[in-house]
Amino acid sequence: SIENPNYPTNLKNIDSPPMVLYYKGDLSLLKTNIIAVVGTRMYDSYGFLVTQKFVKELSNSGVTILSTLSEGLDTIAHNTTIENEGKTIAVISGGINKIYPVLNTSLANKIAQCGLVIGEWAPQTDTLNFMFQMRARIVAGIASSVLITQAGMKSGVRYIADYAEQYNRTIYAIPGNINSYKSGFTNYLIKNCQSMLVTSPKEILDEMNIVYIPVKVKEDSTEDEAKIFAVLEDVQEAHFDYICEKTEIPSKKLLGILTNLEICKKVKKMAGNRYVKMI
Repeated sequence: SIENPNYPTNLKNIDSPPMVLYYKGDLSLLKTNIIAVVGTRMYDSYGFLVTQKFVKELSNSGVTILSTLSEGLDTIAHNTTIENEGKTIAVISGGINKIYPVLNTSLANKIAQCGLVIGEWAPQTDTLNFMFQMRARIVAGIASSVLITQAGMKSGVRYIADYAEQYNRTIYAIPGNINSYKSGFTNYLIKNCQSMLVTSPKEILDEMNIVYIPVKVKEDSTEDEAKIFAVLEDVQEAHFDYICEKTEIPSKKLLGILTNLEICKKVKKMAGNRYVKMI
C-alpha cells in the first residue's frame, strides 16, 4: 500500500498515485537509479540498434532499466538488459497474472526472477484500453528520467512524455531520420526543446552523475563472420543477397553462418530477409 515503506518515493509524490501496487520480484530495485526506456511498437533497424546500444551501456554502468513490457522497443529494452545481466523493471498495464501482451508472459516470468514486475491492478484483471494511459503515469512517476529511443507522432509514448514533463523528469530523446515517421515524435520533442538530445549513453550517465563503464567486446569472430560484420557495420542493415555479394560467401554457407549468429544473438533478422548487427 501507499503507506508501506517499500512504496516508491517518487511515485508517492505525483498527483494521483496508486493506493496499492502488486508486484513479483525484487522491490529493492525501486531504490536504485532508474531510467525508463520506451519506444514504438513498429520500429525499424535504426530504432532497434540505438535501443539496444543505449540499454546495454546504461545497464552495464549500473542503471536499472524500466519499461512497459509492450511489444516492440520496450521488449527489446527488457531483453537486452537481461542478456547483459543488468536489472530491469516492467510496469504492466493489467493484472500480474494476466500479462498483456500474452506473448510476453514468459518474459514477464523471467523479469520476476531477476528483476521486478509491478502494476496497480488486482492479479486477475484483464487489460483494457484506458489502463495504458494510467500505466504511463506510473512509468514516469517511478523513473527519475525517461529515454525515448524511437517513436512516431501517434505513439502511446506521448502519454509517458506528457507525464514526465508534468512530474519534472528529465526527458532524453535520440534523433532519427527526418524522413521517417517512426522518429517523428522524438524529433518533435527535440525541435520544441521538450527533451535533451542525446547521441551516446555516456551523455545520460554524465547527467545522472554515474561513472560510465564501457561494454567489453568479445573478439572471437571467424574470418567469414568478420566479413559479415564489416558489411553490417558499413550499411547498418543489409539484405541477404547484398551480404552474399559483398562477402563472396556461397549462399548456402552464408545462410548457415547467419543462422548461427542469430542463435548467438550477434545478428538479428529483420523483415524482408534483411540483417542487422547486434551491438
